[in-house]
Amino acid sequence: MHNQKKEKLALKELIAMGVGGMVGGGIFSVLGLSVNMAGHAAPIAFMLGGVIALLTGFSYSRLGLAYRSNGGSFTYLELAFKHRNIAALGGWLLLVGYIGTLSLYALTFGVYGSTMLGDADHGSAMQHLLQSIVLLVFLGVNLYGVKAAGNTEDIIVIIKVVILGLFAIVGLFYIKPDHIFPIFNQGTTGVWMGAALIFVAYEGFELIPNAINEMEQPDKNLSRGILWSIVITTLIYILVSLVAVGNLLPDEIIKYKEYALAIAAKPFLGHAGFY
Repeated sequence: MHNQKKEKLALKELIAMGVGGMVGGGIFSVLGLSVNMAGHAAPIAFMLGGVIALLTGFSYSRLGLAYRSNGGSFTYLELAFKHRNIAALGGWLLLVGYIGTLSLYALTFGVYGSTMLGDADHGSAMQHLLQSIVLLVFLGVNLYGVKAAGNTEDIIVIIKVVILGLFAIVGLFYIKPDHIFPIFNQGTTGVWMGAALIFVAYEGFELIPNAINEMEQPDKNLSRGILWSIVITTLIYILVSLVAVGNLLPDEIIKYKEYALAIAAKPFLGHAGFY
């Protein structure tokens, strides 16, 4: 009984799980594409994506408490529709989606890591090595146990939030007005298209209901974990995208794609900011 109690995830670990699932490769990978669509209004597109995520997260919290299943979205589909193939199709799509998300994050990690090591060639052996290493490391963490995964997530999320917070706060003082005005320089349609694309950067909060049987006080902590993680992530995304747009031209963001944020840090933090 004592060991089982120790293994339970507290609210801070649930928030870390949600933020960690969202503030990952998403912001680094979709930033260039979202700026390409929304232009100067990319921060607004990130805000709209956050609103959609909040509405979805509220539904997930209610469904999680109603069914209390580790099956998550698959269980909700299975109970909502009589035809079992609908749930099966949804389950396979989720599985493929998670694999795709892991691939996206691993790819971004490989690109950033190899660029830091002086190898910016796409598809290089260094990139593939780093991608494989990071996947194997987190596979080992998850196999070790739920509490180990939660504690690791706490540490990583704190580091990420501090780094991105420093980037956002310092970068706000170096924003060039001509980079962000006029706000809707590419019209309003691109903002909605960008918001739809950006939603991939908010995928991650739906992992929290999957751990409902491993969390402390799920009646209170499930909804709090989901909503707080989305709010924190949305604020980070808005600030980071505002600084990136305000310090780099859209062509530069699109050119450097996967490591645009590192390039955006150079004007006001120099090489230290890049690293």
